[in-house]
Amino acid sequence: MELTDIPLDKVEEEDLPLFQCIDWQEREFHTDFFFRNADAELNDLSSYSISVDGQLYKEILTSKLIHNEEDGTAESKEVAGGIERQDITAELCFQDVVMGKKHDYFIQFKALYYLGDLKGISLHDWEKSDNSTRKRVQEHLMEEVRRVQEKEKRVNDSLGYKIYVYTLLFFAGIIKFKMRVGKAILSKIHKWINK
Repeated sequence: MELTDIPLDKVEEEDLPLFQCIDWQEREFHTDFFFRNADAELNDLSSYSISVDGQLYKEILTSKLIHNEEDGTAESKEVAGGIERQDITAELCFQDVVMGKKHDYFIQFKALYYLGDLKGISLHDWEKSDNSTRKRVQEHLMEEVRRVQEKEKRVNDSLGYKIYVYTLLFFAGIIKFKMRVGKAILSKIHKWINK
């Protein structure tokens, strides 16, 4: 894939430096080709890469749910499974969006593979679209994040919240103390009975 395949004459002048600094050999693209088949698993986080010589490789990465016995929680961990060459015969479509100042650029390529060897790669689709909706939604999401963070800070800093937490800790301390006293009394009774 070369920069000359991109229709730079359709790129806005202020976005041109953005395209010129992209390393197309290192850029990550997205495809749903490998997730459309029946064998695809939900915990498959694998990524695919095309080597310099055109070979397609899969970096195997799965998600494993690990249960914590101490607190009863579970967390997802990524588990690497190595790299394997993909011997496929298919036409792969992969795409990405380059986000510019006034426009977003949807770029889609097609790569033709025969028995795992790259036979050709070409620009398939190119679309320039107004990004005002994306920017508006992005700003709205950032405002919501700020609002939630401010609300949490206000709740955590409020006097009522602190009184609530200290009251709970006080009663938990009393219960803990009574349980220790009860355990000590039961221990003495047990020793007295076993004499």
